[in-house]
Amino acid sequence: MMAITMGETNIVFFLFLFFGGSLAHSNIWISFGPLEKIFISPAMHHIHHSTAPRHFNKNFAFIFSFWDRLFGTVYYTGQDENIVVGLGEEENNKFLTFKDMMMSPIKRGIQASRPQSKIRPSNKENE
Repeated sequence: MMAITMGETNIVFFLFLFFGGSLAHSNIWISFGPLEKIFISPAMHHIHHSTAPRHFNKNFAFIFSFWDRLFGTVYYTGQDENIVVGLGEEENNKFLTFKDMMMSPIKRGIQASRPQSKIRPSNKENE
């Protein structure tokens, strides 16, 4: 069986990624219903970007949802949940300028490389 290609790319795979990626980052809620047991739907990707605590750390997979099921991070969608996407006000304030966005990974890297200070519990008996 010969696959239909566009250049070197399988056309079915290309269309799936093109439309899936476009719809995943749109405001259109599309759930795949039972097929979400296999594939990540645009609605599942919306959950990944939600500001609701119940959606935190959910739906990391790109194409196949079994990865999230395997690691316990899957959140299946049902009806449109009217979610709010974003980082939340506190996180958004860290990225107000282009400079903030560019420097953020560098600052986090520097902070992560510093040794953590060890805080000793106070010993009131010795005071």
